[in-house]
Amino acid sequence: MANLVTQHEPIVIFGAGAFFIDRHVGGKPSGTERFIGDVIAGSVSATVQRQTVYSGNGAVATKLVDKITQIDRSLGLTPQDATLDNMALFLMARNPQKIAEVAEKSLATSWPVPDTVTSRDYFQFGTAKNDLVGPAKITLGNSAKLIFAPALDAEDYAFDISTGRLRLTDSGIAKAKGKTLKLTIDKVKTEEFERVEVTADLKPIRVALRYIEDADEGVEGRNIYIPRATVAPSGDATLLGRNTPQQFPLTLSIEDPGDGLAQMYIDGVPT
Repeated sequence: MANLVTQHEPIVIFGAGAFFIDRHVGGKPSGTERFIGDVIAGSVSATVQRQTVYSGNGAVATKLVDKITQIDRSLGLTPQDATLDNMALFLMARNPQKIAEVAEKSLATSWPVPDTVTSRDYFQFGTAKNDLVGPAKITLGNSAKLIFAPALDAEDYAFDISTGRLRLTDSGIAKAKGKTLKLTIDKVKTEEFERVEVTADLKPIRVALRYIEDADEGVEGRNIYIPRATVAPSGDATLLGRNTPQQFPLTLSIEDPGDGLAQMYIDGVPT
């Protein structure tokens, strides 16, 4: 008898590839797909809900109807590139915004110094009523001067030039506590940086996602495209840990994109 089984080389793949995220603009993919960096895990899942009806007659019920009434598809990602983009996705925040460089000028900041101040307390230079954070990095100009009111001597304080952090020593505390301390730097520039603002208003973050799989030995990689998904955090993200790197686990709930489009497209070279 002839062998009716077609000879087939098994396709076994250890997945590797790159993920790209495209935040929707106006309810549609923008067309700009950003590489999200190193990802340690990516998985796709599908779950269903069923409606089952059993017979009422007889000693043993038999299944009359078993119907799938709902299917949910999702994709899990764990990026470990600690970019502001990935942090914004994890915290369901808007895209990072550029804070422009401020050219060299005179800049002043004032702080009320409480009577309880100690040498372990810090003050942030460059803050204001509409910016409690301050600049990420400052640069002092040539021959820049730090002018304090009330006056402080060099041994009264420590100042980190790059971050703008000010700490008073015991002698400085004696001169400034209970007063308003003002620091003016006559030549200072704030560098351009990016900032993520996490606000209280909760709006869904919808994205398109593309996964380009690396070719494996003897196998062409696949290209997976999801036109519409909602991003949500999945678990915790470590900020400080001796043995755990920063990772930002995400769940993408795949939605119907409308316009006659499919929920997922999976391309592959015929084998």
